[in-house]
Amino acid sequence: MVALWAPLRLPIILSATSLDCKKTFQADYSRRGYRPQTRSDIYFLTVNGNGIRAISRIPGISRGKVSSTLRGFEPELWRVNHACLESLAGKPLEIETASGTEAEMDEMRGFVRDKSQQRWLWQAIDHKTGAPLAFCFGSRKSDNLDRLLELLKPFSVTKAHADRNPAYASRIPAEGLEAGKLGTRRIERLHLCRCAPGAQGSCARG
Repeated sequence: MVALWAPLRLPIILSATSLDCKKTFQADYSRRGYRPQTRSDIYFLTVNGNGIRAISRIPGISRGKVSSTLRGFEPELWRVNHACLESLAGKPLEIETASGTEAEMDEMRGFVRDKSQQRWLWQAIDHKTGAPLAFCFGSRKSDNLDRLLELLKPFSVTKAHADRNPAYASRIPAEGLEAGKLGTRRIERLHLCRCAPGAQGSCARG
C-alpha cells in the first residue's frame, strides 16, 4: 500500500496489486462509508439505541449512507415476534384459554433526516413479561392501528392496555381495553429509553 500526500495534506490511498493472481485489491479506503464493516457497524449502533445523527457522527460517515443502509435492512425485519408465538404454542390449551395474552400498546414519533419526514412506530408488548409482540411503521393515522391489530391476531390478545388516544377506543371493544397510563408503564419506559439523551431530537413519545 502506498500513500501520497496532496497539497491539502489529504492522503490518497493506492490499491495494492498481487503479482501472483494479477488482481487489484483495495488495501484501505479514503471514505469510511465504503469499508466492508460499515454495514455491521450501523446495525450494531442502531440496535443499541443510537439515532441517525449519532450513527453518522461516531464512525464518521454521511447521514445519507446511514439512511440508505437502514432502508436496506427493512426487508429482513420481522414485524411479529415468532419466537414468542412458538413459546405460546407449546403451552397447554387450557392455560392459554384461562389467561390469554395482555398487551401494552403505544406509539412513538421519529423522523428521517428532518422533521418534515415523520415516521410513527406503533408497537405492542406483552403486559406481563415485556416481550415484544408486533410493530408497524406509518403515520399517526388510525389506519396504522388496524395494521398492528391484524399482526396481533395470532396472539389472541384478551386485554389491551393503551393511553387515551381515541384510535384505541374506536377499534378495541370497551371490555377489552384498559385506557390510562397505569397499565402502560412498561412500554412507556421502553420508549423513554429509546429517547435517551444521545437520541434526543429524533423521537418523541405519543
